[in-house]
Amino acid sequence: MNGPNRGSEGHRYDVGHHEARATPEGGTTRAGFASRPKSPEPGLLRSMFVRQASNLLELLEYFCQAPAARTHVREATAKSQHTEKDREMTSAPEASPVHTRPMSRRRFVTAALAGPALLGSAQGAFSQSYPNRPITMVVPFPAGSGTDTVARLVQPLLQAELNSSVVIDNRPGVNAAIGAGVVGRADPDGYTLLFTTSTSHSITPFVTKNVTYDPVTSFTPIGQVGVFPVILVAENGLNVRTVGELIARAKAEPGKLQYAYGNGTGQVAGAALSRFAGIDVLAVPYRGTPAAMTDLIAGRINYIFVDATTGLPHVRAGAVRALAVTTEEPSRLLPDLPTVAASGLPAFNLSAWCGLFAPAGLEPAVRDRLSQALAKAVAAPALRPRLEELGFELISRETGSFAQLVKSDVERWQVIIKEVGLAQTQ
Repeated sequence: MNGPNRGSEGHRYDVGHHEARATPEGGTTRAGFASRPKSPEPGLLRSMFVRQASNLLELLEYFCQAPAARTHVREATAKSQHTEKDREMTSAPEASPVHTRPMSRRRFVTAALAGPALLGSAQGAFSQSYPNRPITMVVPFPAGSGTDTVARLVQPLLQAELNSSVVIDNRPGVNAAIGAGVVGRADPDGYTLLFTTSTSHSITPFVTKNVTYDPVTSFTPIGQVGVFPVILVAENGLNVRTVGELIARAKAEPGKLQYAYGNGTGQVAGAALSRFAGIDVLAVPYRGTPAAMTDLIAGRINYIFVDATTGLPHVRAGAVRALAVTTEEPSRLLPDLPTVAASGLPAFNLSAWCGLFAPAGLEPAVRDRLSQALAKAVAAPALRPRLEELGFELISRETGSFAQLVKSDVERWQVIIKEVGLAQTQ
């Protein structure tokens, strides 16, 4: 305190460097100033600041568990409360508003400076504590699909790296648009992720009307896991062993053969074969590739372009016949399969990347945490042989290079989709 305060009527109060005397009316007088009643506003503002700071502290403790932020708020709150007590102990019961202004200004500056620091501390503490609850990883394809199979092999390794539960949520439908839309609209807090392929980003937005997300601006790329080689598979009853034989059969029976597709890659590949080979066939859409493979094995459809992860087990079992791979060069995982391009269609070069995304606006520290954890999970020695046995080529890219791949791939597929006549007006 700045001086004595004897607290009874007629005794003096020393407030800062000013002397004030109590008056019989209950006001104060100082040299050159008349007695005035005290304005209630400064005290009200101080009380509101203290209450708001306390409320913010409780929210931070519950949601973020942020020690640095808690300390900062407590210091700001304590300073405000301490200043308030000093004011009450060193001022008259009804002090003039003139001499209260310097104190109010200091409290205002304290509150203004505490705000940005509090927000920065909260964000930093959030990224440091991430993750502290289960993470949902949306797979926009049905259970048993190639993407789902790869996701379930990566899941336990990602859990171990993050030290947090990762729950797979299959959201199939509309060429992956349903699941991708769910993640594109989710909060960018790192607890809702999308494990998907180029279908949802490079194909569906251009072949499907009313898609609710943008393939580039609605997501934060986390990292690439690998590439699905796509293979052309025919039902055994069709009695064809090469792409050339399939084209000849389709030309001999125009409008009779049917091909299935359960994702965007298969849809575009089927349309590309029809366009480049000049054949008239019927396209049959399915909700996912597992159901399409079931009908192919039963002979209800004639051929399909399918990811190797889904198709190879049936090829190896002799239930269907693989004719070719859609990549420009032969796949090192499928060395016995020729390319579609080698069969007289040189423009044919299609494959599907696979990777992890979060909603747009994800905090960089959380994005980097996820990207590093995914890269370590994919590098696990036991994972590569298991995926390659399934026909999946493991390729790891972290967030920066993966973002560039996605952007260029979206542009490339957009041109292909227009070429084969599948582009839709949104």
